[in-house]
Amino acid sequence: MSDMNRINDLINSTSIDFISMQRPFIRDPEFLTKWKNGESDVSECKTCNNCYWKKASVCLIR
Repeated sequence: MSDMNRINDLINSTSIDFISMQRPFIRDPEFLTKWKNGESDVSECKTCNNCYWKKASVCLIR
C-alpha cells in the first residue's frame, strides 16, 4: 500500500500508529521527498515481489 490518501485515512480512522513501506522506497528512493513536496502521491511499485523474493533490495522492473 503506497497511496498517500489511503494511508492517511487508515492512520486517522483506526488505532494503527504506523505503516511499514519497503517496496516503494526500493522502486524510487526519492519517493518520500516527492510525497512530501506534493509531486507524487502513489508509488510506482507494482508489488511484483521480485525485490523481496530475490533478497536483493533492488527493483527489477526498472
